[in-house]
Amino acid sequence: MPPFSYSKGARSIRPQSHNIRNKHSGGKTGAPEAISYEAMGTDGLVPSMGKGRPQGAAISNSPEELVRLIGPGKHLILFYESSEHARRLEFTFLSTGLRMGESGLYASSKDDPARVLGEMKSFGIGVDRYLKSGSLRVRKVPDPALDPEGPLHGFREFLNAERGAVAGPLWQVTRLFDPSTEAEVNSIIEIERLVEVSVEGTQDRIVCSFCMKGDLHASFGTWFTEMMKSHDGVVFVPSSSDGVAFSVK
Repeated sequence: MPPFSYSKGARSIRPQSHNIRNKHSGGKTGAPEAISYEAMGTDGLVPSMGKGRPQGAAISNSPEELVRLIGPGKHLILFYESSEHARRLEFTFLSTGLRMGESGLYASSKDDPARVLGEMKSFGIGVDRYLKSGSLRVRKVPDPALDPEGPLHGFREFLNAERGAVAGPLWQVTRLFDPSTEAEVNSIIEIERLVEVSVEGTQDRIVCSFCMKGDLHASFGTWFTEMMKSHDGVVFVPSSSDGVAFSVK
């Protein structure tokens, strides 16, 4: 079973509580609150700002449509079970910006840059040309938890250095560590808030991807709700389908 479910009829997105186990409380499961939304149109992406929690979201039947149409100053989150499906969306996002003559950054704490570049070539991205022009960068994110001043400082330093290396609008994909401990949950919440503030009002666009496969930490319900609040759009990609996407602001 996927760690989340969605229903157009019920107008809600809910993490599946049976996947969220507290290893320190006898395996008790959490029961995270559903995230409500209201469909606005059929396939249109009509932005709307909720109060307290995201509302007024517009369903898009195509996650690829949302990652292509994301506007400047916007920050999406991608929840995935299938890494292959997630890569396709991430590369669609990056190639859209590169074809517009803008810059792209793929930053991951998990993936070897050479492997990512190879997958980009297989996807059809002209990697050699973009690397030569300096418009494409693929970087390994140093573990922010190892920074002596804390994870938030570590990621801020990395983000500032990479953003300062390019001129003009930037299309950025970020894959950080998965939230498997309470400390990691709290660190990611802080980091994503930082990213949201850093991109707002700029010409940049950012997609942050997280794997939701397997058992999740007991704090996942809180983390999930905070992620929905700090992003402008959400994409869900379970292994069993192409997924669903909607804007939340």
